[in-house]
Order: sequence, then structure tokens, then C-alpha cells
Amino acid sequence: MIEKTKLLDFDNLAFHTHPSCDKAVMAQLNMGDITISVVANTLDGHGLYGHIDDDEYEVAMWQFGNSDMIPLGVGDDVLAGQSPVQVSKLMRDAQLDGDVWVDLLRKLRKDFRDELGLDD
Repeated sequence: MIEKTKLLDFDNLAFHTHPSCDKAVMAQLNMGDITISVVANTLDGHGLYGHIDDDEYEVAMWQFGNSDMIPLGVGDDVLAGQSPVQVSKLMRDAQLDGDVWVDLLRKLRKDFRDELGLDD
């Protein structure tokens, strides 16, 4: 019988005060060879693309052994204003599809840049 593995999601993130800003929170979680970082402003904090009062978060991810961040968007490595459900979906994709998912995101980024002639 195949044992089901419970996927990590937003509820598994342990937030603490951001090390660079006392008006922000941060959580990092290792999911095998992919790490997720989720941050948000608190109180009257600013500078991050999410605020805890709005239940919106800024998300970045990277893969072990690769110095480049995973391109979560075609135009940026980080995603802004993500809900807990959206964060959980990113975590699910990373855990279930791993390298294939990362390769697809990198191809989408390359196609976007090629279409705009950014690397000519």
C-alpha cells in the first residue's frame, strides 16, 4: 500500500519578527530541496508587498544548489499580495512537481524575456 504524505501548507509556516524590520513578520520553510520565504508588513510598516492586516503576503522561493531565485512570476522573482490559499498552492506545486515545476517557471520567464527582446 502506498503511504500518503501530508503536504505542507500556509498553516505550517511559523512567523516571527522580520530580522531587518520590527514592523514586519517573516517565515521560512524548507520543503525538501525548495525553500519558501513569506513576509508581510505589520502595524504601520511598509516596504514589503503584503500586509498582515489584509491577509496578504510577499512570497519568494529558491532551490537548494541554485543561487537564482525561482521565477514565480514572468516579470519578477517574488509574488506580491498573495493570500494564504495562494501561498498554499505554490507550496503544493513545489512539493508535488518539484524540478518539473521549476523548469516550467524558468521556461515561462525565458519566453517572456525573449518575446520582449530583453536579452538580445
